[in-house]
Amino acid sequence: MAYGSMTVCEALQGIGGGTILLPAIQRKFVWHWRQIEALFDSLMQGYPINTFMFWRVSSPAAKTNFRYYRVLDHYVERFATTNPAVATPAVYPNFDAVIDGQQRLTSLYIGLCGTYAYKLKGRNMPRIDDENILPRRRLYLDLVNEAPGNDESGQRRKYLFKFLREAEAAVANNESDADGRKVHFWYPVGDILNRPNGDGEEWAPALTAELGIHPRNGYLEERCLRAESSLKRLHDVVFDEQVIHYYREETQDIDHVLDLFVRTNSGGTKLEFADLLMSLAIRHWAGDARVQIDGLVDDASHLGFDVSRDWVLKACLYLTGARVKFSVASFTPDVVQRICNGWNNLRTCLLNTLGLLQDFGYKNESIRAKNAILTVAYYLFRSNGPNDQPLYRDVRTNVNLNHMRSSLVKWMNIIILKHAFSAQSDNVLEEMRNEMNEHLNGAEFPLSDMIQRYAVTNRDLRFDDAAIERVLSLHKGNPDCRALLMLLRPDLPANMRYDIDHLHPHNAFKFRNLNRCGFLNDNDELKDFYADKEHWDTVPNLHLLDFSANRHKGDNPLSQWVNDRRTTDNAKAFILVPANCSLEFDNFRGFFETRKEIIRGLIRDAVEYVDHPLVLNDDGDDDDQEGREEVGDEENERINAERRFRLEPHE
Repeated sequence: MAYGSMTVCEALQGIGGGTILLPAIQRKFVWHWRQIEALFDSLMQGYPINTFMFWRVSSPAAKTNFRYYRVLDHYVERFATTNPAVATPAVYPNFDAVIDGQQRLTSLYIGLCGTYAYKLKGRNMPRIDDENILPRRRLYLDLVNEAPGNDESGQRRKYLFKFLREAEAAVANNESDADGRKVHFWYPVGDILNRPNGDGEEWAPALTAELGIHPRNGYLEERCLRAESSLKRLHDVVFDEQVIHYYREETQDIDHVLDLFVRTNSGGTKLEFADLLMSLAIRHWAGDARVQIDGLVDDASHLGFDVSRDWVLKACLYLTGARVKFSVASFTPDVVQRICNGWNNLRTCLLNTLGLLQDFGYKNESIRAKNAILTVAYYLFRSNGPNDQPLYRDVRTNVNLNHMRSSLVKWMNIIILKHAFSAQSDNVLEEMRNEMNEHLNGAEFPLSDMIQRYAVTNRDLRFDDAAIERVLSLHKGNPDCRALLMLLRPDLPANMRYDIDHLHPHNAFKFRNLNRCGFLNDNDELKDFYADKEHWDTVPNLHLLDFSANRHKGDNPLSQWVNDRRTTDNAKAFILVPANCSLEFDNFRGFFETRKEIIRGLIRDAVEYVDHPLVLNDDGDDDDQEGREEVGDEENERINAERRFRLEPHE
């Protein structure tokens, strides 16, 4: 392994000339714009920016068998985050593949040669790239001002770097203080590349004069001197100082290179196993696997669900009937080929499944264990609908599939509430897939059969009284709360946004408001009941309301809202309490207890209820009540698999 160093300019030339590339196993660029600004400040202050690691790719096999990417120069939040692929035939000149340092190199390239676009504050993220909402910003250096002090991470800043729109910088450069003196001069950092590599002592004063930074133009003398100093320092950092120190691995032994990559990346941003498997998949993939998989991740984000590459690849294994356990052995050439050939159908199924869940009001935080979604996706992928085509094609729109949609939603609500995927979910996924295979192409999802499959096991999906009491005590902020309220409201139409809110408004239970209630003045025990969050913030005082109805309700007292002529019958439908139960605030205790008993009965009717305590067989699983998602194997097994992995295709 050789050690060397280079200037920033030499690194930029390597990136621009295609002699510094990224291997397919590298993750996407993820640095925030503030991190880029901090990196340039560190360089200007002379701080080291850690050692880089390159792999010198020289053999024809290493060039042609794997895919490589150019460093990103124009980043657009959500829309332009993927590196362009570059062809590297056997005759391609030898190049360096970045093993460690991608984020820093990309940041340097964007700061000096590109742009960074992020959403304007207060605007919603658009569905398509819109420069009015995601304006392109270049990196600027304020030549005449020091940074005001520590940044948000507590680091001492000296140089004031900032990503700005061109018009924004021009306006700022014309601002003057009360004495008519210029306040800023924002200099595009990349413009330094147009300056000759001469002695800064000679050209810096000339450049400041050329830029108009002179006392006669309203700048203080000390600010003019600072501008000269800042320009000279920037020039030195880019052209003269060997600030990029690196190790270069010359071997073409792929095993050694992969082990090096795993070791060097283990202490930074989490290395997803999918990043390694990507190199296996792309060899057999028609098109760019990373672009397509990352595109699906982005599309899922647009639907409101945060999924990872790992989840997408696991979904592909699951839907194609392959072994689900997330290891290299699962991705045989035959399996990879099956996934590649069926990619368009797999992608459509997964997005339509997420769209269906979105239609029924699920949010990302409502489904903590994303593997639960795969059971719905599998059934839709493998079953045919009324038109003898896969269900996922029209499950969201076909009116003849109302019962199917209702049964799928009920299934999701039950497995969410019972934490079916809280641990060891690979085994559960395969078991559920086997059971579904026995009941495909039915009029509705085989809910009863699936529940019976797990009866008297540690995954029992039935409810006893203890389970019902647990879900009755769910708080508004608990992700499971939506699943329970949806389970009790199978009548709710899709394609409407539903909020969870309090019937008796939470504002009424604040201490200052309770102290104003005369009926509580002499009854401390009753006041404690009202003040207890276990009462006013749990299911017996919660309601699913469509967005507009909830905005109309606001903080109005329950009795006032119910009697308002603008309140729809549908909005009132889930009040549930009988007419002789007062909705006035002074009867909250009676309302709470009455409604709790009614909801208890509704839960029994909606689920598979057993009137005796469930006796669970211990199958070795840990029931994590926080709903932790297991997406892979044990950590040590995963590390071993990563180290056994080959970058070359498995033939």
